Amino acid sequence: MRHCSERKKSHREPVNRCILAAAETLLLRVGVDGLRVDSTKSIRKLPGGDHDPSGAALLAELTTLCRRQGRLAIAEDLEDGDGFLQWGGLGFHLQWDMALFCWIYDSLVHPLDEFRDLSKVVKGLTGLAPGRAHAMRGRVVFMESHDTAASDRYGRVPAAVHNGRAFMKEGAEGGGGDAFQQAGGRLPYPDPEEVATNEFAWRRAALGLVLMFTCPGVPMLLQGQEVGDCQPYCWPNGPALDWDRAMETSGIPAAWKMLCQDLIALRVGRSGTPSASPLQGDGIHIFHDQGGVLAYLRWHEAEESRNKKTCGVRLALVVLNFRNHNFGHYTIGVPPSRIWHIAASTPRLENIPDDIQVTQRCPTHGFPNCLEVPLEAYAGALCEDIIRKSISIDNVVQIMMTAKAHRADGLKDICMASVQDFIITNEEKIKPTPAFKELIQEPTLMYELLMRCCTRVSPHRTLDF
Repeated sequence: MRHCSERKKSHREPVNRCILAAAETLLLRVGVDGLRVDSTKSIRKLPGGDHDPSGAALLAELTTLCRRQGRLAIAEDLEDGDGFLQWGGLGFHLQWDMALFCWIYDSLVHPLDEFRDLSKVVKGLTGLAPGRAHAMRGRVVFMESHDTAASDRYGRVPAAVHNGRAFMKEGAEGGGGDAFQQAGGRLPYPDPEEVATNEFAWRRAALGLVLMFTCPGVPMLLQGQEVGDCQPYCWPNGPALDWDRAMETSGIPAAWKMLCQDLIALRVGRSGTPSASPLQGDGIHIFHDQGGVLAYLRWHEAEESRNKKTCGVRLALVVLNFRNHNFGHYTIGVPPSRIWHIAASTPRLENIPDDIQVTQRCPTHGFPNCLEVPLEAYAGALCEDIIRKSISIDNVVQIMMTAKAHRADGLKDICMASVQDFIITNEEKIKPTPAFKELIQEPTLMYELLMRCCTRVSPHRTLDF
């Protein structure tokens, strides 16, 4: 249905019924988890760019079928940055996010550090539109796909970093949308053995993996990417899986597979953890982007944070170094807390404690505290913390002021949820303190806190502030 020459056929009712019957067979008999519709823009638009009601109706029927069966409907539509296919009535759950790929790809592949534009990475992390950044209502995020990783296009990311640019003709990668698919011609592709000896290629490609697994959206791996396979392939043929490489227990394949396993485990949540993984939600606060270092917080807010049974909101801190400079330890600001745990790193840290103590009353990056994160050249670290465990009379006001200073609603909600139980439980102890008197001077914060607290206390009890 992608080609204009076949458009008239797709308008015929028998063809539509055949398409829907095939989709139903895949969903109900084969048992697939969902459907991905290729090039939906070619179905919902006429060749001249005008809206095609018949094609849009077919897409809506496909998504309705998926939703009735509890399956995912994914659109590859590179001309819908605002998410109209989801919010405009066609009903897709997710969309391909080509923009995020391009911006991260450019920041990794360019050979010179001074030309890495992290502002585009920041824009990509938050999504093209607010709705598309939601973990399950927005986008599929990737660093390699069947379209992009072909050796006559962008190529596998480690090979592209080794090459210093994509493998298309000059200027083709800057066309936007799906222009790269019509580029034609290609540059010589490096020998995978040469790529294997380029440490920078693997370090920077690993940064792309960390970005993909820690940004809001649904991450996707291309076959072979989990073991760092750089063998060339030409579209439309997909990459073959090198089973010998997949079974290796040392070297790049094993290290790459271990990194993917660590990131996936953090993404889905470790067993025995009472609350959802902070990487599953859509909460993100990017607070540092200077000198080639990017840092942001991620969290998953509970559906009902005022419920007493709700566990404390967990935070994840991601710190990435896009420069060829070994900082040793990098000072980064954090919300009020005590200890952060290094849950994953690239490269894997050896002989370094997994837990980092927070330096109290050390204002950094707009936060009241800071910690020293191990950060080598082209390296990254992902740390976890549970704010609720660190609440005390001394830092309760710091938490509230931090929320206000950052003007981040999601971060403010985390802080509110963290302190409200503490205030209710320790009301008599905290009211006489100078810190609480300082908090009273912030009427907006006090009002929001009172409204939250009033829904948590017994109906026979009042808070006398």
